[in-house]
Amino acid sequence: MKGIYIHIPFCASACFYCNFHFSTAKKFQKDFVQALKKEIILKKNFFTENTIIDTLYFGGGTPSVLELGDMEDLCSFLHLHFNLKSLKEFTVEANPEDLSLNKLKKFKELGVTRLSIGVQSFNESTLKYLGRQHDGKQALKSIENAQKADFENISIDLIYGVPTQTKAIWQKDLETFYQLNLPHVSCYCLTIEDKTPLALWINQKKIKPVDDDLSVCHYKTMTPIMFQKGYVHYEISNFAKHTYYSKHNLIYWQNGAYLGLGPSAHSYNGSFRSWNISHTSHYINAVNNHDTLTESEKPDKSTLFNEYIFTALRTMWGVKWSKVKTVFGENYYDYLNKKMRHVQMQHMLEETSEGFRISEKGKLFADKIAAHFFVV
Repeated sequence: MKGIYIHIPFCASACFYCNFHFSTAKKFQKDFVQALKKEIILKKNFFTENTIIDTLYFGGGTPSVLELGDMEDLCSFLHLHFNLKSLKEFTVEANPEDLSLNKLKKFKELGVTRLSIGVQSFNESTLKYLGRQHDGKQALKSIENAQKADFENISIDLIYGVPTQTKAIWQKDLETFYQLNLPHVSCYCLTIEDKTPLALWINQKKIKPVDDDLSVCHYKTMTPIMFQKGYVHYEISNFAKHTYYSKHNLIYWQNGAYLGLGPSAHSYNGSFRSWNISHTSHYINAVNNHDTLTESEKPDKSTLFNEYIFTALRTMWGVKWSKVKTVFGENYYDYLNKKMRHVQMQHMLEETSEGFRISEKGKLFADKIAAHFFVV
């Protein structure tokens, strides 16, 4: 499969934990849309001519802050320059406070098939700690509006491990999700990223730090209930009812090709990786002045092997022996076989019909396990 990712770098306000590239300066929005259209023209041949695009994903930032006219303009422009006639999935990320019924109906008209709503929590104290602008009632209302607009494929984000979030609060968030009967949820453990307000305030001892034991408790609370409710733990942070896996994200996790457009967006064509400038006004100027917009590199085989191991072990499909042998060769296949004999790792792994994957117990140590197999 092949996908296109559009990075919309604008947010109404800054969340305390976020280190993604974003801007709260709305004055750049119109110039950004025009620059993005120019980049679309510049990169319309990233795939071979008339290649069928399987997934389209508007992420950010907060794509839902765009004016509806700008969203419509971009969608029309993308259809003009790429073969989007057979899209299997068109996702838009959104914040609850942006999702009026009118806007959602317009999204539907534009061909959006999947919503990813940044709920994070239904609890007021958790939302306040994270610096979110919506409250629990707005979160519920946004989902109600999405269902009224006939969206079936709805995903929400939830965050656990927040210092103010007791086990009871986390369980209540999960219960609310189950009652809504949504097909997908992404559950992320709160991590403190450098140069974020949370990192600063924790260093200054103004707020509680993250407690690893609390995060583990929340994780262990979540996973068995998800299984009981019929959700498949198909990726470390993602649970879905059968067939509702994120098709776009599977392209990343399964080493597919994708084009990223917009500031800080990344692309991969099977051989080369590239990434755009991570600054909105610099991005706009680079496009308009024909300056250097994108940097690129060709990863060596060991790097690609390590990336495959890292992403594959995050999913329920795991590492496939046939792919290792076919893509990377006998030497890598033999190397991996020898690494598999490491006794201490065995209880963290389980065999599949095609290879091996991380066991449910091992998912708490996924990064460490993947690193064990890296070629250094």
